[in-house]
Amino acid sequence: YRPGPVKNIPSFLENRNNPDKIKYIHDDLAEILNDTYGVIVYQEQIMQIAHLIANFSLAKADILRKAMSSKQSDLLHSLREEFIEGSVKNGYQRKIATEIYDLIEEFSNYGFNKAHSYAYGLIAYQMAYLKANHYLEFYLALLNGVIGSTRKTSEYVSASKKVGINIF
Repeated sequence: YRPGPVKNIPSFLENRNNPDKIKYIHDDLAEILNDTYGVIVYQEQIMQIAHLIANFSLAKADILRKAMSSKQSDLLHSLREEFIEGSVKNGYQRKIATEIYDLIEEFSNYGFNKAHSYAYGLIAYQMAYLKANHYLEFYLALLNGVIGSTRKTSEYVSASKKVGINIF
């Protein structure tokens, strides 16, 4: 639940259940966003969009990705005009280019790297399984992992009490 993509979860789910209702700002985005139901989810999609729409080189698209991932807002804003001008030169309307870059900026609030998202998903699945099926061991492992942190220990003790585990 990262701040950038999290607001798109309802759209993602709606589009997944109704793929015929997916709307793209421009049809050229369909090939890039088809696998994620018309929603930008991954940093790699930003690079592909910048390359396709604004004719950014892959190196320049990677600079855009780095600006997003390291929250370099000055660089992100400076690339805005370059993206829009590149898009216009590439045959896209300024309004469309602006809308697309607005999405890119919005996405930049903690976007996902595709490879990392798979690993996070696998770990989340495994932890949910352990929490549901081996909750005593789950909370024991969590508490052992935060020895020395009173704030985290307090959080985990409180959470364990909610599921009926008393910690002395």
